[in-house]
Amino acid sequence: EAVTALAKIGGPRAGEFFAGVLGGKISLSQDDRTPALLQILAESWRLGPDAPVTGLLPYMDDTLAGPRLRAVYSLARIHAPAAGNRMLLMLRDEEPYIRSLAARALTRNYADSAKLAPSSVAALLVRAADETNLQVRTNALRSLQSYHDAALAAKLVPLLDDPQPSIEV
Repeated sequence: EAVTALAKIGGPRAGEFFAGVLGGKISLSQDDRTPALLQILAESWRLGPDAPVTGLLPYMDDTLAGPRLRAVYSLARIHAPAAGNRMLLMLRDEEPYIRSLAARALTRNYADSAKLAPSSVAALLVRAADETNLQVRTNALRSLQSYHDAALAAKLVPLLDDPQPSIEV
């Protein structure tokens, strides 16, 4: 609860504390710091511009899904430009929910702010829109809407016959 409260209060000092914990410069007093660390990863998005982006980035590569998911969630929520290239990699993550978070984050505005090639991001989202997981497909389609590119329409026409009513374009 303390981590969530601190994140909701926010501010530069909260961001510095979160960054210190994530970077190993601040040690927590608990015997098992894992729950607090996971909560810091999950709640960092609440800090907005004070979020510890640099501290979150390494957790996008974590071998455990829990920390990876939480880091992707926070970085996606704040549309951190520094996470742009890694967010593209998350579209291929083994966990469907992580792929869906990445697909949701990769809007045209985010691609522009992260200095990603919009056409390349859109091509990856078109592939994600054809994936088996419903949540990934839905989020990919929602992000593709922000590209306002008529050339994408021809690639999405086959989705008009999607067996899932919520996916039909």
